[in-house]
This record gives sequence, C-alpha cells and structure tokens, in this order.
Amino acid sequence: MKYKDGDIFRWSWTDSRIKKMNLQQQAGTTYWCKSRICIFRENRNSFKDTYWNDGGMSDFVIEMDDVDKDIKLEFIANINELRPCEITEFNYYDNSDCINISHPNMTRSGRYIKKDAKRSLDKMKRVVEAHLEHYKTQARYAAQEVVRMEEDLKSLTVESYVPCRDDVYVY
Repeated sequence: MKYKDGDIFRWSWTDSRIKKMNLQQQAGTTYWCKSRICIFRENRNSFKDTYWNDGGMSDFVIEMDDVDKDIKLEFIANINELRPCEITEFNYYDNSDCINISHPNMTRSGRYIKKDAKRSLDKMKRVVEAHLEHYKTQARYAAQEVVRMEEDLKSLTVESYVPCRDDVYVY
C-alpha cells in the first residue's frame, strides 16, 4: 500500500507479535501509553502513535518493516482532508464525515470533520428527535417523582428519608 503524509490509522499488534511478547497475563499493559492511533509521516517514512504529543523520546514509532509483520493498520482518513472541530459539530454531519481520534491523553482535540462535508438534515433531525426523547423521559420521571414525593410528604416522620439534591437548597 502507498501511504500519504497525514494518513491516520487505528493500529493493533498482530497475533504473532502478541505471542512473541508473551503478554497474555498482562492484558492491561499490552498497549500501555499508546493510543493505538497513528499518523504516517512521509519525511520519516514511519507512523507515529498519537499518545504522546511532545515529539520526544517517549514517542512510539511504527517502522515500515513492522507493518503487517507485527502491526495491523486500519485506515481512518487523511489529516490534510479534515478540519478540526468541537464535538458538538458532529450533530450536523453524517457519521461518515466525522472523525474522532481523541483519547484519554488527548482530550482537548482530535475531533475533525471532512473538509468537503455538507450538513446533513437527516442527522440533524435524528439529533433533535433524540433530545425530544430525552426530555420526554425526564418529564415522565419528574412526574413520577412528584407523585411519590407528595405521598412521602403525607407520611413524613423524623425517621423518614428526605432527598438531598445539590441543586435544591433550603435555608
């Protein structure tokens, strides 16, 4: 495969590499300090994992010789064909146009929209419908709570439980 500068991939160890590393008993450390997302850098002819962003010695680099032998790659997109965005913009575009490569060590970025993407009325409708359902569910729950609390109030004693919500204050 011919790689282009800025190609983004999800990566994982091959089964043979995992066997060589003998990590079956250490599953939590198999990908320690690795995002499992890498970007191809043409000037280095290698892939850099995105977990560390400092460009230092702690960077994990995948060399071309490791691909297929030790590393499996799954293409996501090319960074040069994307524009950064806030997660809220995903509500306006088809899922296929939204790229999220954020991870626990990259929480303030890593969200992109394809540069040629157009807003999707279908997606926007689904977002509004999901919000409607959310608020209807909250309204049903609130109505049930009103009935329950009215009953609790009628039988209140000093031994009774009373709710304690952070957003309800009594002085």
